[in-house]
Amino acid sequence: MSKTNPTASDIRTLREASEWVQRLNDPHREDVEASTDQWMQWCKSDALNLPAFERMQRLWDAFSDIGDTSDLALKPPNRPMHRTGLIAKHRIGLVALAASIVLAVGVAAWLFAGYSGVKEFATSLGEQRSITLTDGSHLDLAPDSRVSTHFTLTRRDVRLERGQAFFAVTRSAIRPFVVRAGALTVTAIGTAFDVRISPSGTVVTVSEGRVGVSSVDESGHGSGTRVETLGASIGERVIFSESAHRLGVATVDPKAAESWRDGTLQFAGESLQEVAAEVGRYSATRIVVAPALQQTRFTGTVMPNDVREWLKALEEIYAVTVVDQGGSEVLIRAREDHGA
Repeated sequence: MSKTNPTASDIRTLREASEWVQRLNDPHREDVEASTDQWMQWCKSDALNLPAFERMQRLWDAFSDIGDTSDLALKPPNRPMHRTGLIAKHRIGLVALAASIVLAVGVAAWLFAGYSGVKEFATSLGEQRSITLTDGSHLDLAPDSRVSTHFTLTRRDVRLERGQAFFAVTRSAIRPFVVRAGALTVTAIGTAFDVRISPSGTVVTVSEGRVGVSSVDESGHGSGTRVETLGASIGERVIFSESAHRLGVATVDPKAAESWRDGTLQFAGESLQEVAAEVGRYSATRIVVAPALQQTRFTGTVMPNDVREWLKALEEIYAVTVVDQGGSEVLIRAREDHGA
């Protein structure tokens, strides 16, 4: 049982243990043998039960002196009293109070540990991470990416600072899951979607459920005001263009957008600049595309563990030349272009 981050099961065990302490210490109980057998069965049912019981029993014992003192204070003069019974009843109430305090403190520690502060996750070139967030949501982080989270009891805030991430969100109607990436804000309740920050903008692809997508003017002219909002459902991709500052929606195969999670990169009509940027997150070699070729459309599958093979294939498919620039950098330029 965790001391600082108890689970719901831990809390339930402590509650049951406090009930057993009260029951077994009741001097008026009549089913002594039966209740003792039941308590032994409860202890055997889970290895954590007996330690929890002993913890609550120590609380009972710690309140013994308080019970004695309170008994003397409560006893009216010249009136007969069953001292043992009163002490026992008073101690039952005190241990119940103590148990509730332990449970309250445990829950508070759990909430504080799980829902406070900012947590950051990052990956290096070629590295992928799979992370379970404190609310149970699942995060897959693509190579060379960074994300931060800040969860509270009423809201789940995430910021994708660079790269790409896939989110499978645990449903909670009262705690929206909000992802900020570039100029976009994605709001979900319980769904699955992919977010990618690229050189020309931000892309959101929905693979399950529905999300709300809002763009914010961060150019300085709109003072961060929201300029456009729309909804996107499964199989839809929302693209925010940095140059046009507008949202666009297209129908796509969500499995293709998520293919990076399984070790392949699938593209359908994307600019060579976008493709090079995404492939570059898997390789130490920086891939530069000449300005004249940046908007050339590429459709195909790239194996990120063999970037050099993809670069060779480009020279066969397009009229381009891949030039080694030295210093772990290559330039994709037009074949007839002999300039640097």
